[in-house]
Amino acid sequence: MNLVEDFFNKEIAPLAESVKQHHIHLRVAYQDLKSDQHYDVNGEEAGWAASMIKVPVLIGTMRALDERIISLNDLLTIDHYFRLDPTSEISYRAQGSQANIYELLCYMILASCNESTNMLANRVGIPYINHAIESLGCPKTHLSHLLCVGAPLVDGGIDGTSSNTTSANEMTKLMAGIYQAKVASAFSSDLMVRILENDPSIEYPERSINGYLTARLPRGTQVGAKAGLLDEDVMETGVINEDYALTIMFNKVNPLLLSRLGRAISIISKEIFKRYYHG
Repeated sequence: MNLVEDFFNKEIAPLAESVKQHHIHLRVAYQDLKSDQHYDVNGEEAGWAASMIKVPVLIGTMRALDERIISLNDLLTIDHYFRLDPTSEISYRAQGSQANIYELLCYMILASCNESTNMLANRVGIPYINHAIESLGCPKTHLSHLLCVGAPLVDGGIDGTSSNTTSANEMTKLMAGIYQAKVASAFSSDLMVRILENDPSIEYPERSINGYLTARLPRGTQVGAKAGLLDEDVMETGVINEDYALTIMFNKVNPLLLSRLGRAISIISKEIFKRYYHG
C-alpha cells in the first residue's frame, strides 16, 4: 500500500471520527499530480469555504481574461460598499480611486483581501464564476454572495443555505487543474501559479498570509496555497513542489480551538510530505 494512502487510512480517518465527537468536521483530500492517485477522508462532503472561495474567483477571473471579457490592466473603481473589513491596502485607498485587475488578483490571494475579491466577482459576475467552476466538474464549489455586509444573495447555493461552499475533493481538483493548465489557458494558468506561490516575478512586495500547509515543511519547499479562516472554520488548499495537491478543512470549530487546529493542518501536511518524499 502507498504510504500516503496508508496514512489516510490509519491516521486521518480515525482523527476525523475522533473530532466528530466534538461536532468538528474534518475533510481532507490529496491528489498526486504525477500519477493522479487520489486519497480522501470525507472529501465529497460540502462545507463552508471561507477564503478558499477566492480560488474559484481567481479561476473565473482568468477564464474571463481568456475570453477577452476583461484584461489585466482594466481599472476598477474602488467602492467601499464592497469592504467587509480593512484587510489590505485596497481597503484603505480612497473611495473613487482605482486599481487594476492584476493588483486585485494579487491582493485577493496573497493578502486575502475581501474587498479585492468582491470587486473582481462583481466585475466578472457570480453566475459566470459558478458556471465556470461547475463546468470544471465542481458543482459543490459555489459562490452565493459577495463577502461584505448587506451583500444580496445572488445564488441559493447547493443546499439553499446561501453559504459559500466547497468540498476538499473539489478544491484539490481545482488546485491541481491550475498547475496542470486544465482550468484555463497556459498563460492564465502560469500567472495563477505565480500568484499562488508569491513568485518574485509578480512584483508583490508583501509576505503571503497563507501558511498552514508550509509551516512545518523544509525551507525552500515550493508551495502555492490559499488559506481560509472564519469564526468556526480553518483550512488551506495548496500544491507542494508541483508534485501533489492537498486540501485540509476543519469546519464547525469552537473558536477557542482554531489556533490548535491550524497547527493540526501543519502537522498533517508535514506527515504527508514525509511519506511522499521519504516513504
